[in-house]
Amino acid sequence: MPPDVEADRTSWRSRLGHRLAAQPSRRVSGLGPQGSRAQPPRNRRVGHTSPCAPSRPFLFRLARRYHQPLFAEIEERHLREEDARHRIADRPYNLVLDLLWMEPPRPRPTEPPLDARFQEQGLAFLRESWSASSSLSLAIKGGVAFGPHHHADLGSFVLDADGVRWVLDLGKDNYSLKDYGHHDKTFWYRQKAEGHNTLVFDGQNQEEGASVTAPIQKWTVNRAEGPTFGSIDLSRPYAPHAARVTRGFALDRSRRLVVLRDELEPRAGGHARRLKWTIHTRGDVAIEATGKVAVLSQASDRATVKMKLVLLAPRLGARFETGPAPAAEGLEESRAGIRVVSVTVDATRSADIVVAFVPGSSPDFRLDEPALAKALARSSPSFFEPIQSWR
Repeated sequence: MPPDVEADRTSWRSRLGHRLAAQPSRRVSGLGPQGSRAQPPRNRRVGHTSPCAPSRPFLFRLARRYHQPLFAEIEERHLREEDARHRIADRPYNLVLDLLWMEPPRPRPTEPPLDARFQEQGLAFLRESWSASSSLSLAIKGGVAFGPHHHADLGSFVLDADGVRWVLDLGKDNYSLKDYGHHDKTFWYRQKAEGHNTLVFDGQNQEEGASVTAPIQKWTVNRAEGPTFGSIDLSRPYAPHAARVTRGFALDRSRRLVVLRDELEPRAGGHARRLKWTIHTRGDVAIEATGKVAVLSQASDRATVKMKLVLLAPRLGARFETGPAPAAEGLEESRAGIRVVSVTVDATRSADIVVAFVPGSSPDFRLDEPALAKALARSSPSFFEPIQSWR
């Protein structure tokens, strides 16, 4: 190796090595890019991120530093994908670092875990499989409502199944918009809570600031014996409107069905009147007459694929509604083709919103709403109980 390159590596090791060694979380941080990848390859968008997976040369550094060949495999796989798309030279600086830190191939590592939680960042990833292109996967975000590119998106999530992204994040907008980079996230749709797949009280935004956190609290990973689930405490972002807000998320034991459960305890003397549950999707939305089932449809490479949303709770006074996302104004990025699916409940009393997401390839897709509820009650009865009772 040329002396100047070796000197550079030695300098980096001497300056940063002790910092890396002092932070055990770095030993698993290399799994973050892999956990955030969808199938087929693209990123889970968060805040201002791009849907395309960028090059991450630092994974080679982490692989060497912590003897984790899987980290190097993640970056090598990405480079092969970019080369196949003739985009390998789009980021020449990163490519130089890839070449600098890449090491000779090692034995192919085992697959990463199907489920991962990154507590410091407030991120969780659950998936059915790494190998099948039609596998179901869920990515959900807690964390801190603070940062140079953050959005009011605590509790937001994205969902993929059958090779299609069913619940999507709108991503970044045009930085030429007036005050777009300002800390106030109450003006542009893509920055506001209502522009994400989360909860909104009376059209108001989430609280912001370094002290506004939404930690992942409950986290249980099961392989064969039961469901995998977690919960995010959203009480602080919604403190002006509610005493407690919790979002639970789960894969059932078959890993072919996602359940989302939101729990609300109103604040005494609070002024919130309505709570709106919202997701964004692309394609067609058909709501059955009962209002308890919404069927999403999208065209894939081979055929039309579907996803069924089933409103399991509340039983009375709530139904799915849908409409186009608000039209873009001026320099805003287009939202053409994006539809909003929502459920609205009374925020003056305790309420639970429970929604099951069933891919068209799942055997449960053919079940109607009562039959699906019974099947879920048999396989995962705790999903009908408060999140604290999940097991």
